[in-house]
Amino acid sequence: MSMKKIPPSHHKVRVLIVDDSAFVRRTLTKILERDQRIEVIGTAWDGQEAIEKIARFSPDVVTMDLNMPNMDGIEALDIIMREMPLPVIVVSSLNRDIIEETLEALEHGAIDFILKPTELASEKLYQIQTQLINSCYV
Repeated sequence: MSMKKIPPSHHKVRVLIVDDSAFVRRTLTKILERDQRIEVIGTAWDGQEAIEKIARFSPDVVTMDLNMPNMDGIEALDIIMREMPLPVIVVSSLNRDIIEETLEALEHGAIDFILKPTELASEKLYQIQTQLINSCYV
């Protein structure tokens, strides 16, 4: 399985953001677009919509929550890695199963795992900005 390569530095990295929270999708978009080398090409609210938008828009990188309705992040990750491999950065909240979920996501092909702050409805979400932007350049 060969993974899609990030474009040369003179091209913007095209990112699809997948999260069931509209607030998180908006905030991650703002965070990523602070870097002029990144373009958020779309968002999806669950794994199924993510699969459809990856096929339609061919992003370079996907950020994905694990806990979503309909199709969760692990199930979507399996399909992505099998059918259209590309770098996936898991951005998920802390819960009692976080260690298992992190390991499972990495085993299923995720390239990085970024922990969302527990206080999502605050400026604390911006604390992950550097890590998130750097992960887009794998």
